[in-house]
Amino acid sequence: MLNTHVAEEGGFSLARFPAIQAWLTRVQAQPRHISIVDIVSLT
Repeated sequence: MLNTHVAEEGGFSLARFPAIQAWLTRVQAQPRHISIVDIVSLT
């Protein structure tokens, strides 16, 4: 499984996938959005 929002950290560039980048931006802009990074830091 690839967590696309942290893909760069794993050496996977999303530069060739502008639609995915745009989708991630829209998801992150949603009210009450909590990123997986925030969830992991709570545990």
